Amino acid sequence: MKGRGTLKRRLQDDSLHSVGDLDGSWKPAPGYINRFFQSSDSVMLTSADISDEGYYEFDCNNQREESAQLQVFIPSDVFVHEGEDAILPCRSITAGQWVKSVRWRRDGEVVLDVRSGKTTYGKSFDESRVSIPSDWHQRANLSLIIKRAEARDGGVYYCDIDKVEKHRSAVRLHVSTPPTPPTLSQPQSRCHNGRRSSIKTRSPCFSCLADIL
Repeated sequence: MKGRGTLKRRLQDDSLHSVGDLDGSWKPAPGYINRFFQSSDSVMLTSADISDEGYYEFDCNNQREESAQLQVFIPSDVFVHEGEDAILPCRSITAGQWVKSVRWRRDGEVVLDVRSGKTTYGKSFDESRVSIPSDWHQRANLSLIIKRAEARDGGVYYCDIDKVEKHRSAVRLHVSTPPTPPTLSQPQSRCHNGRRSSIKTRSPCFSCLADIL
């Protein structure tokens, strides 16, 4: 990033709050130190909080260059065991509205996309595993159903509905794997003075069974 500039956040009362300044290098304002970093020709915010929502305006060389709206989503949590079906909730009024598209994403990758009556799926998902209710338009239920959830399915999913009143929500899926059952040790045989004894460890107390060879 070259030149001089200022990044400000416009608050609800229309006042401007300084986020940082650019003068050869990025200098975050108090309250944003260790949270805003320069990345190539942009700045990156880490550890975003709901209080960070709003419009951000960047002035470069005393000219307003661009503005952007930041939305922060706090995902709800869904817990399932591996092999169970997972339902990730997403509800929004759709009756009487023209819905351009419904899209579920995870880590920037499309999971499922419904557009013009056609459904497409991401590379890691297919129609045998993911779906939304067929009557979603009438019931306003666009929840994502993942059949036979796997450990690799875990992560944060976003539901985006493109309509008159746009909707976005987030869900974090946790998939737990069952613990590995303990391996039972086989009885060990040892010979002592012509005798063979078997030591069994099923009980806290050892019992020795001996027979004469």
